[in-house]
Amino acid sequence: MKKSIFLLAISLLSLQSASASPILNLDDYVRTLNLNSLYAQTPVKRLKIAVLDNGFAGFQNAITQGALPPNTQYIAGQIPNPNASEKHGLVMAELLYGLLTHDGAAPEFAPAQFLLYNAYGYTNFSAAVKDLIAKKVDLVLYAQNWEYGGNLDGHGFIDAVVAQATTAGILWVNSAGDFGDTTYNSQILPAPGTLGEDGWAQLPGPNRSVQIRCAPSGASQCMLRLVLSWNDFKDDVSLGTQKDLDLILTDDELNIVGASELVQVQTPSNLPGQSLYPREIIEVALKPGLYYARVKIKSQNFGANDKLRLTASGDFISMVEHSSDESLLVPADRSDVIAVGATDTAKSSRSVSLGKPDVSTISLIRLSANEQYEGTSSASAAIAATLALIASENPAASRDDLLNALKSQAGFSSPISNGPIGPGAGLPPNLLSFSFTGPGCYIPLDPIDASAPAYVRTLLAEGGMLVLTTTGQKIFFLNDPIQLFPQIHRQLPNDIIAVGPQGAGLYPRYADRSLPASLYEVIQIPRGQWICGPQ
Repeated sequence: MKKSIFLLAISLLSLQSASASPILNLDDYVRTLNLNSLYAQTPVKRLKIAVLDNGFAGFQNAITQGALPPNTQYIAGQIPNPNASEKHGLVMAELLYGLLTHDGAAPEFAPAQFLLYNAYGYTNFSAAVKDLIAKKVDLVLYAQNWEYGGNLDGHGFIDAVVAQATTAGILWVNSAGDFGDTTYNSQILPAPGTLGEDGWAQLPGPNRSVQIRCAPSGASQCMLRLVLSWNDFKDDVSLGTQKDLDLILTDDELNIVGASELVQVQTPSNLPGQSLYPREIIEVALKPGLYYARVKIKSQNFGANDKLRLTASGDFISMVEHSSDESLLVPADRSDVIAVGATDTAKSSRSVSLGKPDVSTISLIRLSANEQYEGTSSASAAIAATLALIASENPAASRDDLLNALKSQAGFSSPISNGPIGPGAGLPPNLLSFSFTGPGCYIPLDPIDASAPAYVRTLLAEGGMLVLTTTGQKIFFLNDPIQLFPQIHRQLPNDIIAVGPQGAGLYPRYADRSLPASLYEVIQIPRGQWICGPQ
């Protein structure tokens, strides 16, 4: 059902008076997610929406300036965030609200309630979930993740809290995490020759380690947060573990630069140096160089099903050995949440075994010439807004119905007869730095109209298709085009093959966001995506 003239008049007035979103590239999301088709419908229900995050600094000004709705409520929680200037949650809420209302042009989709919860720490997080259940919230955005608190399978005390919300019928949208290249998973096995008490776990790097590199750009050090966890978290937060590991970080001369050696206990204790939970955390400033994370097995009660996980975070930090395909964080690993990945960063987490994330989209948002965000947080805020629009028009739809509608809306579903071309077995979207520009598909270009140079026409004659993407024109093939360039050998699966006047070359995907205008990327159709059919 289309909007009435009366509603359109309201929308036009709102556009003049309420264009207040600080997100400069909001229209990129509108185009990518095909939101104009949703704005053209009439909502049946105004939703109650909650954003749980660790900081909303400046939310009062955002309300005054119209970047958040007038009915926004902030719930401070019992424990304040120690970083009072944290505004991550604010930016995510502004993106969600800006997309939901088309920056004020579609006020009829504004939420009936817009709740911002300080969810810093378990106490605030669990209290927020109880409160939003009591308030009968329809949709939750949680653009945060926990490096511990779960068992890599949707269970553990963090996932148990989320289960309370999903069981109550709340649609939970969660970022997948940004640890795609800084996560390492392993069985807990003693290294050969280190059996017995205080044995070292068998890890793949030198000195039975996972190697971590600090390579600052224009800075003298890196701030590293390194978390070790293992799969013995209980659904009951008051229950601990008797399985004990320690975490040691050394430099390349095996000098210890950080250590976490808590004693794990099964019941609460006030003694220093003890912990209920199967986790160890090191936070340390590092000089440039290579470091070794090592795990000491302190108890002899680990079995064949026990696994550990190392996650590293910090600017200019990389992990040499990593488990990209199983890097999804808590609580995105729950089967009943909608986990969202990012298509434009290699850091986007995923789990092949769990088949997640459920959906991925672009994530780059610009607040100014010098301030931007990128990652699964902003991608999840965009997907939450899209789901809210669909749910506003279909309030009785289930989680699966909404997810299917979302995938159809954004072009992720399979094509119908005589529909668009695709997909091949190309790269998954989260390994790419671009996305589609049409209504859920890539717009094909006429090479004559596009004035394609001769070296492009040669590839088109080989079966290539010239298409428009969010980072310019590219040449798509149904199969991997690497066979056309025997002189090229990829270093990474997502390396760019590009052709230009001087021939073909190989380029790292994330070294620069855009190729020179004379170069065209040549790539197989991304996995699960499509070239638009006749319009």
